[in-house]
Amino acid sequence: MKKILFFISVFCVFAVSCLLLGCHSSSGNPSDGNGEETPVAPVSYLPNNWMLSGGEVMAFAVYGDVVYFGGNNFNELVPKTGNGAMLDVATDTIPAGKEVVWVEGEVYAAVSDGNGGWYIGGNFTEIDGMERNRLAHINADGSLGTFNPGADDIVRALAFSGNVLYAGGDFTTVGGEARNRIAAIDVTTGAVTAWDPDANQIVYTIAVSGDTVYAGGDFTAIGGAGRGFIAAIDSSTGEPTSWNPTAGNTVYCLAVDGGTVYAGGFFTTIGVETRNRIAAIDATSGAVTSWEPDADGSVWAIAVDENAVYVGGDFTHISSVTATRIAALNRDDGFPTGLYGWAGFAQSRVRSLALEGGVLYAGGDFTSIGVVSEVRPYIAALDPSNGQVTSWNPGANGSVYTLTASQNIVYAGGNFTQIGVVERNNMASLDTSTGLITSFDPDADLMVTSIAIEGGIMYVGGDFSTMGVETRNGLAAFDLATGELTDWNPNADGTVRSVLPVGDTVYVAGDFSNIGGETRPNLAAVDATTGDVTPWNPEVDNGVLALLEYDNTLYAGGLFSSAGIEARNHLASFDLTNGQLTSWNPDANNYVTTLAAVGGIVYAGGAFTSINGQTRNRIAAIDAVSGDLEVWNPDANGLVWSLLPLNGTVYVGGAFTEIGGETRNRIAALDADGSATVWNPDADWNVNILFGAYSTMYVGGQFYYIGGVVSRGLVALGLSTGLPLDQ
Repeated sequence: MKKILFFISVFCVFAVSCLLLGCHSSSGNPSDGNGEETPVAPVSYLPNNWMLSGGEVMAFAVYGDVVYFGGNNFNELVPKTGNGAMLDVATDTIPAGKEVVWVEGEVYAAVSDGNGGWYIGGNFTEIDGMERNRLAHINADGSLGTFNPGADDIVRALAFSGNVLYAGGDFTTVGGEARNRIAAIDVTTGAVTAWDPDANQIVYTIAVSGDTVYAGGDFTAIGGAGRGFIAAIDSSTGEPTSWNPTAGNTVYCLAVDGGTVYAGGFFTTIGVETRNRIAAIDATSGAVTSWEPDADGSVWAIAVDENAVYVGGDFTHISSVTATRIAALNRDDGFPTGLYGWAGFAQSRVRSLALEGGVLYAGGDFTSIGVVSEVRPYIAALDPSNGQVTSWNPGANGSVYTLTASQNIVYAGGNFTQIGVVERNNMASLDTSTGLITSFDPDADLMVTSIAIEGGIMYVGGDFSTMGVETRNGLAAFDLATGELTDWNPNADGTVRSVLPVGDTVYVAGDFSNIGGETRPNLAAVDATTGDVTPWNPEVDNGVLALLEYDNTLYAGGLFSSAGIEARNHLASFDLTNGQLTSWNPDANNYVTTLAAVGGIVYAGGAFTSINGQTRNRIAAIDAVSGDLEVWNPDANGLVWSLLPLNGTVYVGGAFTEIGGETRNRIAALDADGSATVWNPDADWNVNILFGAYSTMYVGGQFYYIGGVVSRGLVALGLSTGLPLDQ
């Protein structure tokens, strides 16, 4: 039996949100002053900015505009960005109030649109399920723009000037027009312009200055004219100008500063001059200047300010000075030492650099970086005056290929799927008015299974032994006015699976034998203020997994077979007036994981296959007074872990793939006759908990996809559509 208990401690869910039902459960909202809980409607799209990096969500509660959630084996919350993301320069995560879109595929290039938004290019083909072939626009609010010209192959470079977006890469068509590796698009219309330089090989980098478009790459011809890896193109005609420095090999990056064009790459010559992988070229004549840093490995990124030229790449030395993949070079002599010069360290290639607000941002393949090396996975911020790493640490899980910055926001693109990570152990909260994870950080050391709010106090149950630095065995309480842990400490000696505050009492269920020094097997009542155990002792012989208060009756479901001296197989109820076991006895043949009630009916879900001797596969409806079985029979083919009756419909979550006569993967809505409705979010893995607040349903579990969208473990669905609310 202990093995069964351990298994379901990970998966089972407890009771149901009764925000809209007039009953108490293990969740709650601010009181309206009449004893009823008042749900608050969240901003629709913002709850779907976040997902888990691993683990699962098992419990929800809402208070004001904050959603609290807890679970098992999660320690990070991740913005749902896919391969591209906006990052706040102050917080190192997504900016407040911004929508987040999922970019499906690598992002190689990004550029500001000048109005808070971004044009991005890469090898992606979808963003938030919408077709976007390698080119897209992200609006200032973070949403996906309508701009959709489409390219037939990788976009590696972008530059923006006026109303024209210049793109370079591997492509041969853009917007249905033949454009070999370089093109211009009118962003007002989305149409490709007549500008057609026709590069014969890949374009890796583009920079615009005035009427000139500079390009670098693998090409040896532009517009039919020989141009060795670097060229200047007339922005009006698309013809190459007479400017022709001729690099000896690939040019990966360009930066224009006044009358100077800085070039980095794999070359060792520019024109007739030896220039190892980095050079400065006169923007008018094309002549190479005397500036000669002499890098011993490829240069992939250049950024320039009034003090220095910042470079990143594969090099380990510049001008014979040890400079491992990142350095600041003097503008006068190119040395990484002296005034405004420094030699830094990156553990692997630096691919991109950007300057914003006096900070140098770096992205690449590294996991540590800095003059004094600091752990920074793939992205970092440095003090440009000395190369010291700042505390800014978004923590990507894969290489960052491109960075661009504007208006205190950094846009990062690459082959990562996680960036802007926030650390939270097994419990966190989300502000639905800003879309951000709040500062609330209880730091539970183990599983949180149940959350309930009453009178501004949040009660939490689980398998934890500490909250932060404080000892709290299985039970804890937080003052929501301050976010601080209270002194309430009943101290359970086993796992608490459900907490249910009713008035001045908190009912506690689980797999324990002792609370507060008193013997209370599996079910107890605790004073909500003092944490003292009350005299009530129902003596349930095995684990209690679900609690529900309905019509002054406490219903319990679980693994038990008796309460007190009476036989009660997996279901029982107690009169809250006197604490006595009632005659209600539906007799389930296997354990019950979840309970809900409405309209005189108690709904039960779990692992059972019969109730009162009649076949009911894992879900049933029972008369709340008599215990008689209702005819309602959805017949689930897998475990049911959560039930949520709303407006005549019963929403169900679990491990099933068929229910109500239809294929429904782990989440479904059932009609009054028990048949499945058309509502079908289609989760790819288990759904643990359903929680309702107005037109929103919060869903937690182990899933990765739900509603066709990546939403690992955590999603807000529309009750009417079954889709994530930003869809």
